[in-house]
Amino acid sequence: MEYYAHSLTEDKNKWQPLKDHLSSVSLLAGGFANKFGAQSYGETGGRFHDLGKYQIVFQRRLEGSKERIPHSSAGAKELLALYSGNTIERIIATMIAYCIVGHHTGLPNYSSVTGDQTAKTLKSRLKEQITDYSAYKDEILLEEIDFPSKLPIIPDSSNFGSTFSFFIRMLYSTIVDADFLDTEIAMNDGVIVREPFPSLSVLEQKLNFHLESFMNPQNEINHQRTKTLRECIEKGKNTDRGYYSLTVPTGGGKTLASLAFAMKHAIRNEMDRIIYVIPYTSIIDQTASNFKNIFGDSNVLEHQSNFDWNKFEKQLSNEEIPDYANSMVKKLRLASENWDVPIVVTTNVQFFESLYSNRSSKTRKLHNIVNSIIIFDEAQMIPIDFMLPCIKSVHELVKNYRATAVFCTATQPKLAQFFPDSVSITEIIDDTYSLEDFYKRVDVNYIGIKNRDQIAKLIASEPQVLCIVNTKQKAIDIFNLLPEDGRFHLSTYMCPVHRHETLAEIKNRLQNGQTCRVVSTSLIEAGVDIDFPIGFRELTGLDSLIQSAGRINRENRLTTKGKLFIFELADETKTRVPSELKQRIQISKQLINKYHDNPISIKAIEEYFTQLYSVKTPASFDIAGIMQKLNSMSPELVDIPFKTIADDFKLIEDRSIPIIIPYNNEAVKFISQLEYSDFPRKIVRELQKFTVNVYQYEYERLLGAAIINTIFARYNVLINPAENYGTTGIKIPPADQSLGIMV
Repeated sequence: MEYYAHSLTEDKNKWQPLKDHLSSVSLLAGGFANKFGAQSYGETGGRFHDLGKYQIVFQRRLEGSKERIPHSSAGAKELLALYSGNTIERIIATMIAYCIVGHHTGLPNYSSVTGDQTAKTLKSRLKEQITDYSAYKDEILLEEIDFPSKLPIIPDSSNFGSTFSFFIRMLYSTIVDADFLDTEIAMNDGVIVREPFPSLSVLEQKLNFHLESFMNPQNEINHQRTKTLRECIEKGKNTDRGYYSLTVPTGGGKTLASLAFAMKHAIRNEMDRIIYVIPYTSIIDQTASNFKNIFGDSNVLEHQSNFDWNKFEKQLSNEEIPDYANSMVKKLRLASENWDVPIVVTTNVQFFESLYSNRSSKTRKLHNIVNSIIIFDEAQMIPIDFMLPCIKSVHELVKNYRATAVFCTATQPKLAQFFPDSVSITEIIDDTYSLEDFYKRVDVNYIGIKNRDQIAKLIASEPQVLCIVNTKQKAIDIFNLLPEDGRFHLSTYMCPVHRHETLAEIKNRLQNGQTCRVVSTSLIEAGVDIDFPIGFRELTGLDSLIQSAGRINRENRLTTKGKLFIFELADETKTRVPSELKQRIQISKQLINKYHDNPISIKAIEEYFTQLYSVKTPASFDIAGIMQKLNSMSPELVDIPFKTIADDFKLIEDRSIPIIIPYNNEAVKFISQLEYSDFPRKIVRELQKFTVNVYQYEYERLLGAAIINTIFARYNVLINPAENYGTTGIKIPPADQSLGIMV
């Protein structure tokens, strides 16, 4: 009898033999794992992962039977049976067993952490009753592997649980990616679907060509940017793998400088890719667009939740041959699954949550982070609540997976305290203080407590001005008090497409010298390339104040310094200030008084982070207790709660509810398709760029006012956008306008 891995077509002659699948996955996974010294582990996981498909009942399923039968635990059982004696080999077999058992459903907990005996754990999966699959013995020779006597990872004495779990996720990544890739090839009649990308050595030539235009600066500010750029290039040529920081003031060209360092460093150390990690989805497209201009659209993967693949394909079709554009989009879509691309631009959420995920779809890419240089842009935005597990994951990548980490920011936080004492972070720029003096383009002044009317009058007295406040409602209130001509609002009450269109109009008016008064929340602060002569900023954390200052006189075009006025807003509504923000405000106010001549200096920001971190307990840097869960494991059992950790590790605790906005004809088209689709998730992804997330109380007001429609009892669509959505985005009804719902 012939045993098959997949039923690919109606023609059984084209089905993939199971023995071929196991052999191919073993070779692929072994090759991937070899990058971190674990080739035999990957090969073993690949060879054992689908042994359960040798069940007759599973083969009947391939022929159309509706019988459901577990198969993933069979290979794990066989593997553990081979290594029942030697302790080290038993530990290794258990690590691989996690990967085999979870290669479809995700890495499980070792045992129930809640007392729920029905939970699918490694222990319970290994006890599953599986029908006879012994036919594998006629086709596959399973024998003990001579694993290296020493693990290819170096655990910290106090954090071996973290190191073990990280290694298992990496190993899992190699097996599930190999499984997906081999299946993909089989479904394409044995033809490799994915086209190769050029190496970084080839892309370096494109970068060098681009950098030539910066090497003969014509003004003082570009001369300094070029000096920083040259220093980064030279340091990149002469540095080994490790930890680096790049502290360059806002407007100093740190994005291009960090990219140049990364390219030279990667070439020197024979690294595979550059990964650029950005804090927000709202600013990622600007960086990705800059990189695509340098390296070409097909060599840069922009991986974030709001990326518009359809728009990308249309843009390419206008510039390229349509068939080529379609091929390029397909190539990058495939690369988004496993990051097999030379340049990746992604977000903090995507990057760190993948490192702590247990799902194959998220972890599949992990083995391609090995031997990469990773730039953390705006490093001060790594969430404090998850600082310890985030930094621990970076440490693992550098220590055990041949990565380099670069923390790139204008406001360098005190990250060294979260690393082991043995770690040294090297600053790339020799004299950051001289850069600070040069780039001091803004005078910062505290103007005290003002009410909304007073702030609106100050804004209205200037033709081009930016005002940033701490809440969406404050932004709306002040925006409504401004003269209508040339006023703009930015907040997350607006869907992403609306925000992008508004930003484009703002930039156009600024360039053309037209009236432009913008009231925004903090979303405009980080990474948005925009330049105002004057700004107002509601008092907040000093790191955010520095980012706000970076939007003022950014290009140093003014004959005098730009002005940023810090104010406190008399909040008549007595809105409760979150404790975290209150803490930052108190420290900032103290330092503004102390460093009144230059409250956004390097000395001020260093003291700000020192104070901010010192008032917190160790638990404040790991509110979900991720490290405690990892380091309570028994090394003999390799007892790791993978699913629990994945559920708990959420950088953004998203308690919000998405509301789809019929913003334009494209949105309306997708909404109409959503109502009749058998596969709504794909359409919902397309609708993300037309979606606004609201809090529970806001959702209840919308629901109570009967201005949202629910599709499939799950997807909320705004009704009558002409009335319920405007310049400031979605309109949340006051509590007294809802139908009896009080919030």
